[in-house]
Amino acid sequence: MGSLAVADDLIPAENSLFYQSVYPSSAPTVESADGIYFTLKNGQKILDSTGGAAVSAIGHGNERVKSAIIKQLNKFTYAHPGYFQNDPSHELADILVKSTNGQLSRACLLGSGSEAVEGAMKLARQYFLEKDPKAPRTKFIARESSWHGCTLGTLAVGDLKARKEPFMDVLADNVSHVSPCHPYRELQSGESVEEYVERLALELEGEFQRLGPSNVCAFIIEPMVGTALGCVTALPGYLQAMKDVCHRHGALIIFDEVMCGLGRTGYMHAWQHDNVVPDIQAVGKGLAAGYGTISAILIHERVIEGLKQGSASFQHGQTYQCHPLNVVAAVEVQRIIKEKHLVRNARLMGILFGHLLRQAFKDHPHVDDVRGRGMFWCIEFVADKTTKAPLDPSLNLARRMRLRGLEKGYDVCLFSSTGCADGWNGDHFLLAPPFTVTPTDVEEIVYRAKRVVDSVFDEITCLILLPNMASLDNTAPFTVEADPGTDIWRKPGHNAWNIPNIHTSTGPLKNFLSVRVTFSAPWAHSYDQSGVLLVPRLASEAAPPNSKWIKTGIELYDGQPHLSTVTCDRYADWGLYPLTPGDDEDDKSVTIEVFRDGGPHGKNAWVHQLLLDEDGNIKKRIPLRKICWIFADENDDDWVLDVSPLAARPDKDAKDGLKVEFAQFKVQWSQ
Repeated sequence: MGSLAVADDLIPAENSLFYQSVYPSSAPTVESADGIYFTLKNGQKILDSTGGAAVSAIGHGNERVKSAIIKQLNKFTYAHPGYFQNDPSHELADILVKSTNGQLSRACLLGSGSEAVEGAMKLARQYFLEKDPKAPRTKFIARESSWHGCTLGTLAVGDLKARKEPFMDVLADNVSHVSPCHPYRELQSGESVEEYVERLALELEGEFQRLGPSNVCAFIIEPMVGTALGCVTALPGYLQAMKDVCHRHGALIIFDEVMCGLGRTGYMHAWQHDNVVPDIQAVGKGLAAGYGTISAILIHERVIEGLKQGSASFQHGQTYQCHPLNVVAAVEVQRIIKEKHLVRNARLMGILFGHLLRQAFKDHPHVDDVRGRGMFWCIEFVADKTTKAPLDPSLNLARRMRLRGLEKGYDVCLFSSTGCADGWNGDHFLLAPPFTVTPTDVEEIVYRAKRVVDSVFDEITCLILLPNMASLDNTAPFTVEADPGTDIWRKPGHNAWNIPNIHTSTGPLKNFLSVRVTFSAPWAHSYDQSGVLLVPRLASEAAPPNSKWIKTGIELYDGQPHLSTVTCDRYADWGLYPLTPGDDEDDKSVTIEVFRDGGPHGKNAWVHQLLLDEDGNIKKRIPLRKICWIFADENDDDWVLDVSPLAARPDKDAKDGLKVEFAQFKVQWSQ
């Protein structure tokens, strides 16, 4: 396993930039980029297999685009679009309209994908108001497991639950959701594609009837779902069936192609695969391909005619609309894509991409669906191929893969995401390289992605266990990592990201015997810790109350590693105990055991340090802490005992995280 690339390239502990986390980022710093590669400050080269977030359609460092931007810089950089026009904006709008073969007639230029989707929703509402100022059409229908942006309006129509949940109380309540077109998870046994599409159309029809057909403004969908589900393509006939339902009731249909549009799927627009034209369309990421921040709304002539019946204007204006630098970048990008036939290349290379990915992962026990088209592919991971159950979220698989890819020796950027199973759970990653890739590039991307997946699963295979196993005897090594500021010190939250639940047993506590684990880590910061967490609860309880637990392991205190034990039964106490050195001074690993002593009352447990011989047998058991009450509830009631490895680095100013290597994890129960 290579060392983390970020170790040589850390942002200072205190800085002014606030990007999502209040703590300093440990992400690597890019120094330069060319083609499909980033060069980091430490000299490491990273293959950009994701185009950022499906943005970099023509690769990095294109000289033509840079020259076009510089040329515009020398003319003028900004003029308010409400007061002045600029020629590049007209040219870009013409390019976009022509790319639809004239089936959409206008283009409104904005700044981001979220803005484009929000603007599309406003335009749909205004369309009906212009036709009838008393129009009741205020309802929007969207799809479950969708992502449309991060503004409050777009969060409301989206349904990526982990991102949406914190804001539910302030989101609009005029949005409802129907099922997505997701054959991998939703196509029933024996059901044909045509029957499935008809079922989804009937569901949408039912939602129109529930809301009142005349109350629905628009139905918004992604023709190919990106982040939320991972490259899920609309089945043949689906888009037309949805459009038919909408138009039958006088509502509009909006296509969100911010991520999947502008050539990404192998056609200029994803809807062109089935030639189903929307009323309004949002595009974004690939428009300027990362050389500028720009998006657009493409509009059908029937919507324009609706505006003409009233005010003849769109009540929407933003400071940086039609910004000349962004527009010039987009114009040149779109010229290059057309001149070099890059959409066609994306389509052809996509065939190779899909073939190589499916070959690479066809025998992987946790990969059941490789899906996509063009330069937009996804690999979804499951715990079980038969049930399609997602992996335990505590494994943090998506995050592990992203970080592993950035390690030296792996050198690939993967777009990892979660929530593809139910909005909360499910791990997948996207591959969305530039349209410029060659067969050699595609082969290299698949090779590097496969190495990352194999490496991570080699590490966590021992953590993927079936529940309710009576005992566990696992010698395979695995790693748990803790970022700076990860504090599970006195009151461990069992759902913390870096505490994977390695074992769950159910039965009377009197049958518990012991937990044993060997681990090692470069303890360097005060209160660094690693070890094992035991959380018992009555099986009849709906969720862990976290009122009873044992957390024991190594803690760096006063510059020296000690055995630390925190025990809790409604109240917690903490104890530190000196370690006994082993015979091998070079061996920094420590083995500990939580052991129920089986005394006459059966209520005591001991924490032992174990000294092992060369074969791993116990040579000496050193008692360090007696716990008199943790197993006091010994009766015939069934208890659930969760056993987890843990790692923590509470020092938020540390420059790197703590990586703990575990091995010899054993849990024993009496029969």
